[in-house]
Amino acid sequence: MLFDNNYHLHAGYYKDGHDLEAIFLKVESQNVWCMFFENDFYQLNLPQDPYPTLKNFGLLVGIYSLKTEHLTEQKASELLEEFLKEHKLI
Repeated sequence: MLFDNNYHLHAGYYKDGHDLEAIFLKVESQNVWCMFFENDFYQLNLPQDPYPTLKNFGLLVGIYSLKTEHLTEQKASELLEEFLKEHKLI
């Protein structure tokens, strides 16, 4: 998978005393964004096995197809929150 160097986005979850962040990278020539979560840094109870790792970005925990090439910070934060809730990390 090749990523477009012109697009990346940092998203955060800062509710209830949490300070968790993810990085989204856009797939080149597609309206697809990948969410990476650096679990080695946060040390949450997330199994590492099912997720591929990209050096300097962490675990690839989500792939999202969008209708447009742009991902808003609000939408990215919502996707991060959904991931955290789904895995009972918050």
